[in-house]
Amino acid sequence: MLRSILAGNNLRFYQGPYQVTGLVYIFEGQDYVVTAAAYDGYGLSKQNAFAFVVIILWMVSVVLLAVVGYLLARGSLSPIKRIVEKVESITGSNIDKRLEVPNPDDELGELGQTFNRMLGRLEKAFDNQKLFVSNISHELRTPLAALIAELDLMLIRDHTAAQYKQAIEHARLDAKKIERLSLGLLDLARADYDAGRITLKDTRLDELLLDASQVVLKANPTFHVDLMFDQTMDDESLITVRGNEYLLTMAFANLMENNCKFSADRTSRVHISYFDRYSVLRFSDAGVGMSA
Repeated sequence: MLRSILAGNNLRFYQGPYQVTGLVYIFEGQDYVVTAAAYDGYGLSKQNAFAFVVIILWMVSVVLLAVVGYLLARGSLSPIKRIVEKVESITGSNIDKRLEVPNPDDELGELGQTFNRMLGRLEKAFDNQKLFVSNISHELRTPLAALIAELDLMLIRDHTAAQYKQAIEHARLDAKKIERLSLGLLDLARADYDAGRITLKDTRLDELLLDASQVVLKANPTFHVDLMFDQTMDDESLITVRGNEYLLTMAFANLMENNCKFSADRTSRVHISYFDRYSVLRFSDAGVGMSA
C-alpha cells in the first residue's frame, strides 16, 4: 500500500465498515505518506434508511401498478367480453342479429364490423341452404309425381305389352328429367360457394325462354307469357351465350312469374333483341312498376 501511495496513486477503499484513504503529502521538501480510516456512522445510517424507503416504495409501487393494471385491463377488455357474450348468444335461429359498433374507427369497432360481416356471410349461407332445399322439393315434386302416377296406373290392372312399353318409356323420360333437375340443382348449390365449378356451355336464349315460359304456365295455368323475337336476328350466334341452362331458365322463369303476379292482366311480355355484340332481354308487365 505504501509503495502504491509513493508511486503517486491516491488510494481509497473500504476495510470492513471503515473507509480508508492514503496519499503523499509534501512538507518542507520531504514526502510524507498520510493514511486515515474512519467509520461514517451517520452516512451509513442514512444509507440504510434510504434503502429501506426505496424497498417500501418499490413494494407499494408494485402493488399500486398491479391494481391499476388490473382495473385498466378490465376496463379495456370489457367491450371484448360483451362482444363474446353477444356472439355466443347468436344461433341459427337468430342469425340475423348483429353486434353493436359504437365507434367503427377504433380496433374494437373494426373487430365488431368483421364479426358482423362474418355473420352476414353465414346468414346468406343459411338462406341459400334453405332456398336450395326448397328448390329441391319444388323442382322434383312434379316429375316424381308423374313417375309414381304412371307406375300406379300400370299396377291397377293388366295391360298389353305395347302399353307396358309405353309406360316404361314415360317412366324413362321422367327419370331423365329428374336426372337433369338433379344436375341443375347441383349447379345451383355450387353457385353459392364455388362459381368455377358450374357447368357452362353454349346455349340459345330463345330456347331457354320457351322452356322458362312452359315452367311458368305449367305451374300457373292462369298466367300468360308473350314472347317477341326481333325479326332481324337471323344469325343464331346473336342469341347464343355461354352459361348454365338450368340456372338461366330458373332466372327467366322467376322474372316471368313476377311479371304475371304483379300485373292485372297476369301477362309477362318478353322481348329478345341484340345491340352491338350483346343480347338484350326485356321483361315487362302492365303492373304498378318499380320505384327508382
